[in-house]
Amino acid sequence: MYRSYKIQIHPEHELFDYCDSLCFKAKNLYNITNYYIRQVYTALKKETRNENQLQVLTDIQVHLPEMNKIRLKSFERAKSKPKKIDNNGHVLEPKQKLFEMPHPEKAFLPYNFVEALFKVMKQTDYLSMPSQSNQQTMKKVYDDWKSFFEASKKYKTMPTSF
Repeated sequence: MYRSYKIQIHPEHELFDYCDSLCFKAKNLYNITNYYIRQVYTALKKETRNENQLQVLTDIQVHLPEMNKIRLKSFERAKSKPKKIDNNGHVLEPKQKLFEMPHPEKAFLPYNFVEALFKVMKQTDYLSMPSQSNQQTMKKVYDDWKSFFEASKKYKTMPTSF
């Protein structure tokens, strides 16, 4: 059984300002992650795009070459390392997986895409948080989207259950 605990830190506690700042940054990161996912997803599902959607798509287009430059460096490093062998004795070769511009068939931005984008564009809240905290905050957004898609699928088959 999962239990939720509410922890309160008194405003005069020595960690209050740190925790308050981290919570504020996490909220902002959650919102901006959700914003980017939603703007791309909705932009690619319809014919006309609003200004916000166009701006997010432009941000991606501008930063995509740098994101892929980093991916290529990572691939080259992986190729120079000793080869890994799977349980069947097969050599596992690193694979080059470059990021692509989102398109209608792949309108939902994957986690690693948004994380790479935020690193390259130097998203303030992402960079100002400890890496484990920013990753967990972004993963929470993806958990919520997963729940949304599951609920949408159930609604289509059994709308009376809602």
